[in-house]
Amino acid sequence: MNSKIKIVEKIKVMEVGSLRMDAQNARSHSEEQIQLLAEAIKEYGFNNPVVIDDKNEVKAGHGRIMAAKLLGMKKVPTVYIGHLTKEQLKGYALMDNKIALMSTWDVTNLRNTLKYLDNTEFDLKLTGFSEDEVMRIEDDFTELQLSTELDESKESGDNVQPASGKVTKHESSSVNITLIMSPEQREIVLKAINIAGDGVEITSYGEAVYIICKEYLDIGGNNEEQ
Repeated sequence: MNSKIKIVEKIKVMEVGSLRMDAQNARSHSEEQIQLLAEAIKEYGFNNPVVIDDKNEVKAGHGRIMAAKLLGMKKVPTVYIGHLTKEQLKGYALMDNKIALMSTWDVTNLRNTLKYLDNTEFDLKLTGFSEDEVMRIEDDFTELQLSTELDESKESGDNVQPASGKVTKHESSSVNITLIMSPEQREIVLKAINIAGDGVEITSYGEAVYIICKEYLDIGGNNEEQ
């Protein structure tokens, strides 16, 4: 390991046509991703320089170059890393893509940021998150809240049971159910889930929905008998 860490200080604007794409680049880019990158560049600017070697071959930033071409850009900012060996350049190209994939999201901060942007009518697509992903993040946040509330309930010794009695768990298999509803309906459902999970031994979001449905069927059944 080098005793001194090299810091690249100079950014050079170069002609897009003078840059060579690495034929051995291990990262592929879909048309959808390139289109989204292009829209992001239009919104935010070209802020992340392309990394090149001494032959003007791109080592990091292939997607950004493709997006720049889609936008008709003639020049892009580049950084030349001449202090790396051939082997280090290949390793760097892999590292630049892989390490970013190893990070995780803070669900609470992510949800709050997306909600803030949504309230300002910012186009959430420009964050890289699709509408379905934003909905799943909200669902994950709700499940996280529910789990936290249940943990706190266990620690405090609370033991609130649903009115209908014991709830059967289905551990052998699971089924995914997708529901489409209005924002107002969704808000009501989420509130009901939180109520269902108040102090009950619930281990999943789906189990809370099961409790709500079971309560409804039990009540309906009792009414029919009467």
